[in-house]
Amino acid sequence: MSSLDEFSHLKSWVIAPHMDNHRLDNNLQPPERGTGPLKVLVLGALSPEKGADVLETVATEIQDQHVQFHLLGYAYRVLNERVITHGAYAESDAIQLIKEISPHVVWFPALCAETYSYTLSLALEAGLPVVASDIGAFPERLAGRAGSHLFKQYTDSNAWVEFWNSVASDYSRLLSETVDRSRAVSVDTSFYHQAYTDGLASGTVTASVTVDLIRAQMERALLVDRSCGRRRWIFDKLLSLLSTRWGSRVGRLIPVRLQRRIKRLLVRGAIHE
Repeated sequence: MSSLDEFSHLKSWVIAPHMDNHRLDNNLQPPERGTGPLKVLVLGALSPEKGADVLETVATEIQDQHVQFHLLGYAYRVLNERVITHGAYAESDAIQLIKEISPHVVWFPALCAETYSYTLSLALEAGLPVVASDIGAFPERLAGRAGSHLFKQYTDSNAWVEFWNSVASDYSRLLSETVDRSRAVSVDTSFYHQAYTDGLASGTVTASVTVDLIRAQMERALLVDRSCGRRRWIFDKLLSLLSTRWGSRVGRLIPVRLQRRIKRLLVRGAIHE
């Protein structure tokens, strides 16, 4: 992520948080550690950039059963069985599914910066401790939050193995950590409630929309929906095939770049739902 100083010459830009931030603050509800394995949950659709390979490497390196890795979602390829993969989920079911898995912590093993991370919102809404790579939006969004840890050696799988072994041995260590508030940036929390809609409320602009135009747009939208539905059906079938033992072998032969092109051709939106 670029330093904000690079944009200091701009005079009219605003840093505005997403509107769900207010309901996610101060919601830490850490579960009891108990005597079983430490359950580490990773969320979403994982590409190599989002840490799929890191997750698999770490899970296979930790051979004993004191740490258990879960993926609520799926990776760009079938991962080793040491990663318990729960598959795709609907956004509306996510919190309930997280409760059923009962993780002790949510892990974001990203290798590339994200601008926001909706899956982080799920972790915060669930009130769970969070461990994330020290890049992108994670430091800003976790600043000042207890039970959260930013990992600087996020490209080093061996360092991750050592870290998770230590957390399994002393879970209270993670709960006692708080991300430094200095990692936050100054934001305009009123932007979306006020300035963003000022132009709509001013009454200075009026629009004239004919019934024919509305009908034509609705018909076009229906055609797009049908087309997207067919493409999504094909994509889901391909995904099911790649989830089989035979399909996973074929999937490994397909370059990641080609996999992405096929996905973008069939599905434009997020694919974790």
